[in-house]
Amino acid sequence: MSGRMNISLRLILLYVFIFASLGLLVFIPEYDIKIKITLVAFFGGLIAFIISRFIVNPVLNVVSDARETSIEVVKADLTMKLLNEKLENTVADNMRLNASLRKKNEDMEALIYSISHDLRAPLAGIEGYIELLLEKSKPATPDCERYILKAKESAAFMNVMIKSLLELSRIDKIEEPKQKIDINAMVNMIGGMLAPELDKRKIKLVVADKLLPCYGAKNRVQEIFQNLLQNASKFSRDMEGAFIEVGSRKLDEKYVEYWVKDNGIGIETEEQGKIFSIFYKVRDTGREGNGVGLAIVKKIVSYHGGRIRLESKKNAGTTFFFTLPAVK
Repeated sequence: MSGRMNISLRLILLYVFIFASLGLLVFIPEYDIKIKITLVAFFGGLIAFIISRFIVNPVLNVVSDARETSIEVVKADLTMKLLNEKLENTVADNMRLNASLRKKNEDMEALIYSISHDLRAPLAGIEGYIELLLEKSKPATPDCERYILKAKESAAFMNVMIKSLLELSRIDKIEEPKQKIDINAMVNMIGGMLAPELDKRKIKLVVADKLLPCYGAKNRVQEIFQNLLQNASKFSRDMEGAFIEVGSRKLDEKYVEYWVKDNGIGIETEEQGKIFSIFYKVRDTGREGNGVGLAIVKKIVSYHGGRIRLESKKNAGTTFFFTLPAVK
């Protein structure tokens, strides 16, 4: 600030000196005319230099800076317009893609429903003929009876798969009213249903003292816990200290997070991203399953606006985490 004041003071003093000198030249007649002309030319040049140096150049610099700034503004505006157009195109493409995916999912669900529904009648006929064959073939040879029983088991397994597929195709069409759900009571009820199997394999079910309630379709939420608890029981190891743990915590104002944890055989890392796919079964477990249960669980969780994930390590157990709407 003091530097600027010094420059301004010097300029004022210089102007005073120049104009005082010019005044002397004009009003004092003693000077020779040639000297006067020379001095006037000198001071005129000096004034021109001062005007150029301290007035014109700064103005030109300001004009130049303003022009560069305006060019940058125009460039930024064009860039913004291009980005907006690109964003609009991307949004439009995503909307078209989402619409296409929804249509394909709807078509797939319709196909699954149609096939599953149409298979039930002939399968019922097959099961009926197997029962007749068992009844009419008595007394049958041990091999013959074993073959017929294997056919009966296969038909029963196929019936379970068809029912699971029908269930999967109907989830998005749920008409069950949503309500506050007492998860403590629900898990204890499922635990009672599984008690004979858990006791037989010496698996301890550990349920938190107070599981948080949620808001949803009660029968569908029960399917989530039932599938996950059955899976945990199925894939537990036959060992001392085997357990299944169920817990919950408030994730935020909108959602509650639940978990079902076991210390069973675990899942290989490369398989963890596939287990929610329909018909996918974890390899080399020695456990039977139809590969539909976890697909149903994921779809029910998604229907409620939640998410599901897992943490697992081979021979160290698996934990499924999923979110459901909190009670408002």
